[in-house]
Amino acid sequence: MRINIAVKLAGVFTLVCMSLLVLVALLASVMTTKGLKAEASKRLDNDVAVTLHTFDYFAQDALSQARMVAGNPKAVRYVDSDATTDPAALEDLLNMLPAQRIVRLFDAAGRPLRSQGLPPEVTDVVSAGVHLALAGEAVSGVEPIGDRGLAIRGIAPMRSGGKIVGAVMVGSWLDQAFVDQIKGITGLEVGIAGGNSRVSHWLAQTIQIDSSRRLMGEVPLDVVHQVRASAEVLKRNATFNGEDYLAAWAPLFGDYGEFVGLLYIGEPLAPLRNMVRQSQFLIFGLALLGTVLASVIATLLSRTITNPIRTLVEQAAKISRGELDGRVAINTGDELEQLAQTFNSMSESLAVMKLNDQNCNPLTKLPGNLTIEREVQQRLDRSEDVAVLYLDLDNFKAFNDRYGFEQGDRVIHTTSQSIQQAVQILDNPGDFVGHIGGDDFIVLTTPGIAERLSEEIIRVFDAEVPQLYPAEDRERGFIVSVDRRGQVQNFPLCSLSIAIVTNEHRPIRDFLELSSLASEVKKYAKSLEGSAFARDRRSDRTAPLDPTVLVL
Repeated sequence: MRINIAVKLAGVFTLVCMSLLVLVALLASVMTTKGLKAEASKRLDNDVAVTLHTFDYFAQDALSQARMVAGNPKAVRYVDSDATTDPAALEDLLNMLPAQRIVRLFDAAGRPLRSQGLPPEVTDVVSAGVHLALAGEAVSGVEPIGDRGLAIRGIAPMRSGGKIVGAVMVGSWLDQAFVDQIKGITGLEVGIAGGNSRVSHWLAQTIQIDSSRRLMGEVPLDVVHQVRASAEVLKRNATFNGEDYLAAWAPLFGDYGEFVGLLYIGEPLAPLRNMVRQSQFLIFGLALLGTVLASVIATLLSRTITNPIRTLVEQAAKISRGELDGRVAINTGDELEQLAQTFNSMSESLAVMKLNDQNCNPLTKLPGNLTIEREVQQRLDRSEDVAVLYLDLDNFKAFNDRYGFEQGDRVIHTTSQSIQQAVQILDNPGDFVGHIGGDDFIVLTTPGIAERLSEEIIRVFDAEVPQLYPAEDRERGFIVSVDRRGQVQNFPLCSLSIAIVTNEHRPIRDFLELSSLASEVKKYAKSLEGSAFARDRRSDRTAPLDPTVLVL
């Protein structure tokens, strides 16, 4: 049987093409896998940072409540009189603190006078933090309390007549309830281990291994020793109940920098492995399709295949290094172009995932500062007519102090939903909602509907947020709380101040100038009673802010 040269060339070229495509598929698979693992590792780093920041937030909140008690005259008299005064007067004060709080009072000699939320066997324990407070230094952080476990707490000195008469500690156990709050923020598995002689054991019921059971037992001792020795975050895989996790182990320290425990954060590896398998199937499927096509039109495609393959390999290498802004331009009209489009789509998806993970607010899931600044600058650069709504909550700190950070988060979340609901109702194409941070939000819209949108936001907000108050406080129209100077005052219910700034009457060059204008107008809006908005109509920024240039 004789075979002509065209068939031979086609066969040889097909084998060469098959070899090249298989090699590209293998390289792309390996590089994509590394890229996905690198992104997962970066997400884990971000979640560790968010969790440690949340620890600090809880510690500062506990210290704030400790200072509130320490500054209360009834508590000071109770401690200064060696607890001989009527303890009922102190009960009302302690009842103002959130439930499940640990509360301890000490006299000037460091002797415990009153304990709440502690087991009997540790009520006589006096920590180094108490001695620091009796020396005049307020402290906050993580503390081991006997063999009971770890607590996150704040300790404040109590003063009377210029002298320190005692100290007060307010805190919370690092237990299942606390861990579940952290899991709600990160969305990942969280565990805590520590506490004196039990430093190699998980605290009770912190890691959930299925819908009904939580892990009990020892932490790997090599992990404990390595984290204790390095005092740095350790990343390594871990397995719980047959499921593998990409895990991070962070050290927890006491008042003098001593090692007191471990924080564990783990991201399940199963979704990542599924994504890798899907990418591999896609890459090898496209490679096989390219080989079949090459066998049909081998001679014509001999020169048009090698260059696109080289480009794809280079792009796969960039993805593996985390360079996600590059795009492949291949216009061959065949499967190689489809493969290039898949690479481009994958790069865009990874870039969006990276940006969202790094910049998304963990509570509201709204875009954060980097995305907000980029969106504003792009609209200004395109010379669009832009209206910026800068929104800020009034009396939020009093609400947070009175009802606790958990209820405070509900106010922030409800405010976010109110803003988004109002934007959906007006349905203005291109409107953008962002969360600057804390209780500050921003909305980008067009000048023509800025005031109607502000009215709608206030309407929805005023209908929803008051429902978060207890009925008696809502009907009374104010709450009783302690201000920054430790004085009890009446605070109105939370309201919303909105500053409207546009580029209708004068040009605005950049995001920094716009932010400055919005902050200026916001101060005016916050001076108004209840929820209100103010719109800047000045053509000259040096003009005074008054009702002649503002819409109220």
